[in-house]
Amino acid sequence: MAGPDLTEKAKLQRLMANRRSPLHQLLVQSEQLSRLQKQVTPLLPAELQQHVTIAGVRGGELLLLTDSGVWASRLRQVQAELIRTLKTRLPAYGIEQVSVKVRPRAGAKKTVRKANLISQKNAQLLEEEARQTKDEGLKRVLLSLARHTKEDDDT
Repeated sequence: MAGPDLTEKAKLQRLMANRRSPLHQLLVQSEQLSRLQKQVTPLLPAELQQHVTIAGVRGGELLLLTDSGVWASRLRQVQAELIRTLKTRLPAYGIEQVSVKVRPRAGAKKTVRKANLISQKNAQLLEEEARQTKDEGLKRVLLSLARHTKEDDDT
C-alpha cells in the first residue's frame, strides 16, 4: 500500500514543480498573497489588523476584505493615508488605489435577536387597548405584541 502513496506524492511534487502547471501557479500566487499580507498588515492601524485580509493586487488596485461593515467603514476612513504609506513603503506593487469589500469569515456566528418579553400585566393592557381601537392594523399589532409575554408574572 506504500507504493501508490509514494507515486501519488511524486506526481503531486512534479505538478507543483512544473512552472506551467495550474497547481504551481496557484501555489506561487498564494505565496505572493501571504507575503503581501505580512507586509501590509503592520501598516494598518492596530484595531484593523485582525480584521483585514489581502485578496490581491491587480492593475494598481489593492483589494482588501474585512469581516464586517464596521471595519470596512474604518478602513475607508484611513484609505488615503494607507495608499500614501503603500506607495512609500511598497513601491514595487504600484498600488494607486484600494478597494474594500465585506466578506464575513467562514463559520462566523450570526447574532440572533431574541424578542423582548413583556409582563402579563402589560399584555393585558395591550389587549384592552386593542379591543378599544377601531384601526384594524393597530389592533393586529397590539394583539401580536400581547402574545410576547414572560412565563412568570413578576413585573
